[in-house]
Amino acid sequence: MNRRTFAVYYLTLVLLFLASFFPSFRVWGYNQWAHFPLHVPILLFALGAIAPLLLRFFTPNDYDQSTPSKSGWLISGILITFFAAAFVIFRNETHFLGDGYLQLSLLAEDNPLIKNREFGESLAHILVRNLLGGAKQDAALLSYQIISIGSGIGFIAAVLFFSQMAFVQKWQRVCFLLGMLSGGYSLLFFGYVENYSLFALAVTAFTLTGLLAALGRISSAWSIVFVALAIFFHIFGVVLVPAAVFLVMNKSRVWVRVQSCRLGMKLLISGVLIVMAIVVFYHYYSTNLFFQLAVLPIMACELTAEGYTLFSINHLMDYLNLLFLLLPGIGVAILTIGKSPIRRDLRRPEYIFVFLVCVCALGSAFIFDPKIGMPRDWDLFAFAGIPVSIAVFYRLLSSPRPDYKGSFLIILLGLLVLGPRVAGQTIPSVSLAQAHDYKELDKIKNKNFWHILIKYYEQNGSSQKADSLMTEWNSRFPERQLLRQSFTLLKSGQAGKAAELCQRVLNVNPHYPDAWLNLGLAYKYMGKVDSAIIYYRIANALNPYNARTLGNIASAFIYKGNILEAGHWLDDALKIDSTIGELYYYRAIISRKRGDRNEYLRNLTRAASDERASLEYLLELADIYLQNRDYEKAGRLYKVGLDRGIDKSYVDSIHVAYPQIRF
Repeated sequence: MNRRTFAVYYLTLVLLFLASFFPSFRVWGYNQWAHFPLHVPILLFALGAIAPLLLRFFTPNDYDQSTPSKSGWLISGILITFFAAAFVIFRNETHFLGDGYLQLSLLAEDNPLIKNREFGESLAHILVRNLLGGAKQDAALLSYQIISIGSGIGFIAAVLFFSQMAFVQKWQRVCFLLGMLSGGYSLLFFGYVENYSLFALAVTAFTLTGLLAALGRISSAWSIVFVALAIFFHIFGVVLVPAAVFLVMNKSRVWVRVQSCRLGMKLLISGVLIVMAIVVFYHYYSTNLFFQLAVLPIMACELTAEGYTLFSINHLMDYLNLLFLLLPGIGVAILTIGKSPIRRDLRRPEYIFVFLVCVCALGSAFIFDPKIGMPRDWDLFAFAGIPVSIAVFYRLLSSPRPDYKGSFLIILLGLLVLGPRVAGQTIPSVSLAQAHDYKELDKIKNKNFWHILIKYYEQNGSSQKADSLMTEWNSRFPERQLLRQSFTLLKSGQAGKAAELCQRVLNVNPHYPDAWLNLGLAYKYMGKVDSAIIYYRIANALNPYNARTLGNIASAFIYKGNILEAGHWLDDALKIDSTIGELYYYRAIISRKRGDRNEYLRNLTRAASDERASLEYLLELADIYLQNRDYEKAGRLYKVGLDRGIDKSYVDSIHVAYPQIRF
């Protein structure tokens, strides 16, 4: 190892220390020491400066690969036990990163949400929650912790299996295990509350088994199993498909013929494949509004918040922060790997495979929009760091003379960042300070994050702090008050004025789904149903899995007379939440239009039974009972209506007309 490698290491260490003095700047990936007392960054800096001196104790015997080490399993077992215990002992106490607190509240509901894009992991948490006691906050938290920590243990097992298959000497195995565990994605395994830990495990298993398959150690069929699991756990698993296809094709006759082709033919084949990928991408981009809004635009448009585009400074800064957070020793890695003959390596199937995984994973992290801001939404893209770490440590450790010193420098930097991150999530004052800084980096995207902070303070006895934050929230986001005013105008029949207020809100915050929803309602009341559907769909794309939004889309199609399309939207809405009476009322209207009276009555009865639903549903059902001379049922409904606040004079007039009714 030369002096330049140590220079890059110490430069990175200095960067970490300097960044700790800028907690509120867009250096959130580098300033992980910033929210601790000053003595902590000083101690960490001193530790990082002194630790590399221990590398001089390595002797040439450490590089001897003549005989396998029998102590490898023992050392690996000790490390597994240590890290598994660390996952449990240092599990997260606060959950501000990602959508932690929102996920907890959703999982604790009687009818928890299963998101299609993360179907497998959502389902796993529900199953574990049900085993632990059902719809309770404690059971929801324990479910996340069990799956998170269990995924961490599975992660260690997968890395250990690979290291035993790929390496001979104990230090190769130890370095690879420590290197993989020191990556920033490992925070997902410390009781982290989000739906990405099983996905991260599947990505790890796919990359490691795929690498072994490319080396000829195991069958490539395993890659198919794990890529299917990755897609099952999260839709981002599809980015692994190109690498899986390469593994399957690698030893086929087709691939052999492609390799024997001239350069021009290879370029032509590559061009055709790229064009096919672009066509598929464009198809989904042009036909699926959710997918369109999930991808960062190249140029700012009316739906772009705070100028955050693909090549905006903020996004480029966020991407650099993410890369550093996931692999803090990336500078050392680039320098050490750059000394080797990379072009020659990329002709070997194992490196082609891992290169494809890295490019696709890192590419997806670059083009997709972090909906709540990258500082908090880092966990969604954390999987991209896993194949990068595998590529780095495999390249450093698999050569005839493994680069242990370079590996240990990368591991040291990883632990110097990961350790404070893990500790910070167990210390409320540190994680709160971090949360307050993050909400300022992406103001519009974190509008609702203020509510989470306020609720946290209320639940932890800091009502004064909660009131102060609420006052600041209202002053910082006046559009919230404008939206409430627009809703009041809608109820009073002033749809035109309501639409004007909604447009004012959207001029300030185009990522406000409730404003798009209210705008759709206003246009529906004005009879402009086609425009209303467009605005409803934008609201749904910005905030998917909202049953009421889907119900509004269905109602608009009913208004247009397209009951077939309305039925599709209602089916989707009821899959999300089958307790909303309004949705059954829309179904009742569809049944009535189809002439199915029994189905109409069944759905109307279900709608009227919802205490949150409009009283009009109950009165409509009562009128039907009156027409059928079923005065007993009609009387019970009017009694319920009185209890729920219906006008007594109206009920008295009904009683005069139908004295047979008894309350």
